Amino acid sequence: MAAMQRVALLALFLGLGVLGAQALRVETSPGPNPWNHLNVPDDPGRFHFAIVSDRTGGNRQEVFGDTVYKLNLLQPAFVMSVGDLQEGYTSNPKFITSFWNTFTRLAGALEMPFFYVPGNHDLNSTPLREEWKRRFGRNYYHFLYKDVLFLCLDSQDPSGAGIGPEQRAWVRQVLAENRTVRWTFFFFHQPLWTSDRDTGWGEIESLLEDRPYTVFTGHQHKYFKAEHRGREHYILATTGGHSRLRGPVYGEFDHLVWVSLLPEGPPRIANLMLDGVWDRNVRTPSSDAQFSGFLNDSAVRLEPIVSAAPSFSSGTTRLVLRNDADYPMSFTAFFEPHESLRAAPDRLRLVLPPKSERPLDVKVSSERPVRPEDLPPQWLHWTAHYNLPSQTPIDLEGRAPLLIDRAAYDCPRRTSPVALDGRLDEWPTLPFAVREPLPEFGAPGNQWNGPADLSFRFATAYDDDNVYVAIDVRDDALVFDPLVKHWEQDGVEVWLDPNPGPAGRRSGDVLYLGISAGDSPANLYIDDRAVVPPGVRVASVKTATGHTTEIAIPHTYLNEKQGGAWKQFRLNIGALDRDPNRWTLRLRWRPEWGTGEFPASGLFRRQ
Repeated sequence: MAAMQRVALLALFLGLGVLGAQALRVETSPGPNPWNHLNVPDDPGRFHFAIVSDRTGGNRQEVFGDTVYKLNLLQPAFVMSVGDLQEGYTSNPKFITSFWNTFTRLAGALEMPFFYVPGNHDLNSTPLREEWKRRFGRNYYHFLYKDVLFLCLDSQDPSGAGIGPEQRAWVRQVLAENRTVRWTFFFFHQPLWTSDRDTGWGEIESLLEDRPYTVFTGHQHKYFKAEHRGREHYILATTGGHSRLRGPVYGEFDHLVWVSLLPEGPPRIANLMLDGVWDRNVRTPSSDAQFSGFLNDSAVRLEPIVSAAPSFSSGTTRLVLRNDADYPMSFTAFFEPHESLRAAPDRLRLVLPPKSERPLDVKVSSERPVRPEDLPPQWLHWTAHYNLPSQTPIDLEGRAPLLIDRAAYDCPRRTSPVALDGRLDEWPTLPFAVREPLPEFGAPGNQWNGPADLSFRFATAYDDDNVYVAIDVRDDALVFDPLVKHWEQDGVEVWLDPNPGPAGRRSGDVLYLGISAGDSPANLYIDDRAVVPPGVRVASVKTATGHTTEIAIPHTYLNEKQGGAWKQFRLNIGALDRDPNRWTLRLRWRPEWGTGEFPASGLFRRQ
């Protein structure tokens, strides 16, 4: 026994170095032992920290709360951030206090230090900057831990994307005072190295040529790792912020980053997600080049059919497939059965060669003439499959809506007055119906549970003084909170272009209204960066099945924009649903302007 103990002490001494024999006690034998080795990865220079990313743009508070719980399980030395911690974009003290109270309560539940870094949502108004200073003091700072330098910067200095002269001088001084650290980390919000203009980051980079460092940012809500000047630069995805959550190929996921510092060598970085752990190369320039069509939503394009007539009987849509990869793409698709429409062919199976594009014509018909406004989308469900050498096969799935639209809809003249009270008793019909989400706002994880969960109808009309919009939203669980932005509760959104171009595309100033009914008169949200024209009136009330809204827009506003008696306008309507313990779901009548729009989408003409 004594001989075995001596062997154990010798093995531990040789295997563990400075840790000594007390770090691990185990009885060994001269022969085989039931372990691989005794080199325990424990050293005074080794530690782990975590990074959380954006939670804005319609944050899902439950995601960040769950992340705090998991961080307390993982027990990193501390937690870093890259900004956009609260919604911001307001000068209203009520909102600002509510936003920060919510976040600091979440961060306060962490059992380890949390280091704040500001983003554009955190500092975009003077009151927000004043509140940051009151709560947290400095916008930028640094600290040292186990001979590693951490610099937390303000990329909104003084406003917009950049680092101002005073902050750059401070960085120069900090780096000069810490020349011999073993590694340097930077944390700031906007990925300044991607900008073509002078943001001040280039000057800082010139100071870093002789030292190892890593940069972490956020802002874009899509993960991306790139080599820049021979150093790793990261744009992180989200930790509860707005995301389509389409997965690693798109860089869209909720995660926290786990960074391990070893006694020697570069840091090791892992992405910890709800569905697993991925290495640092989850998305890179090379993977982007292979799947760029899917990243920018151009790999599968289904063109809408625009009808010049009031009713639709038949037409042809074009499906365009694109394969940017160096490998063949196996593509399968089918049109979902529809209450009125029939597609031919209704199923597809083909192989698209590398670096190629293929258009396919699909004939669409209706058994009887039907108004386009009565037609919900017909959905094309598709799968793209790739067999990649020495990698796990990749399957990308999605769906695309076949939309049939009018070249222009009539805005009818009222034959009876409108009492602008939010109640729709005087509206005989609401001819436009939206019964399910479009892909851009589709809800991951089957968050949308059918028309009773969220759907809406609307109508337009005009009289001698105003254009009116009436909206009836069906929502089975109402959530209203006067202390949060409209996009974090139930409500509606309206976009009106008062001066659309001849093809119906957006060409002028867009009037935007975000409206939430609340328990009192309409809580009309006015974007801090926009001006609601004089005379625009809104009323919004709760109903037994959801909430209703009426909007009046004066002719004087439209006439001024069109340089005479108004003739047309362009419109899009959306509904917001924030059920308890669920992120905000959006339904829109037509695709978001600038993302999936098409000529004449949502054009209304004076009848």
